Amino acid sequence: MGHCKKIMSTYHLEGYAAVVLVSGDGMVHEAIDGLAFRYPDVNHFREVLKHLPLSIIPCGTSNGLATSLGLRSPMEAIIRIIQGRVKPLDVCEVIQNSKVVCWDTHCQSWGMISDYNILLETRFRPFPTAIREVLTALFVIIKRPSYRGKFSFLPASMPPCDTSEKDYYSDYKALPSVGDTEWRFIDGEFLSITAITVSHAAHDMVLSPNAKPYDGFSDVVVMRNDINRWQLLKSFLSLKDGTHVNLPYLQFYKVKEWKLSPSSPLDKLDASGEYLKSVDTHIRVHQGIA
Repeated sequence: MGHCKKIMSTYHLEGYAAVVLVSGDGMVHEAIDGLAFRYPDVNHFREVLKHLPLSIIPCGTSNGLATSLGLRSPMEAIIRIIQGRVKPLDVCEVIQNSKVVCWDTHCQSWGMISDYNILLETRFRPFPTAIREVLTALFVIIKRPSYRGKFSFLPASMPPCDTSEKDYYSDYKALPSVGDTEWRFIDGEFLSITAITVSHAAHDMVLSPNAKPYDGFSDVVVMRNDINRWQLLKSFLSLKDGTHVNLPYLQFYKVKEWKLSPSSPLDKLDASGEYLKSVDTHIRVHQGIA
């Protein structure tokens, strides 16, 4: 258990008006996870966060969550906190082997993007931020590992985006269904599957421009195994401004919940920096809990 998670799951929080996190995305994940561990009932958890809002002063490596919420600098975040401006935020429940293993507010990934996240914070961490980001991206692109598994999802029950926004989402109706249910699935070889509840995976990485932080859905980016290294490089470079949504070899789905069945226990799976076992995983989105 991380230090922040331990504090949030045990510390006496009565009498406090808010929790201010001077951190990156990982500590926000730990704080939410610690509170959820403390209040396992979803309704109780939701009620606690109504009276104890979490605030972020972005001081991490990626700061994707803060950027998605319009907090691009520590000073901007401090002013927002002083003004008492609060926004709801979706929270994801991560289930493995019929047990809730963690709660997450940001991003879950499997495959190449998870490899990238892990290498960024381990093997390449001694390098300056800008250099290690480039080195890590080049490393995973050159290596280009593939992963076998089954990805299934329950599509969003509402139009994926406003009519004023460009709709880059793939046609889920073209995919086979799971029995007679509304669930759809893709089975085969993948490079990566990444789900996010907000627009930015990092301050300079716009994973899904139309994603909303409190619409009750995750946006999932699917990279199949038919993408070559040049296309991978183009995808990574396009993440800076979100123009990768125009690339025909990437698939985008807006989902209410999703499941992943990896073929190998050695695959990498993570939730905002927390490494998870590579086993059957079920993720549900709960609207506006935080």
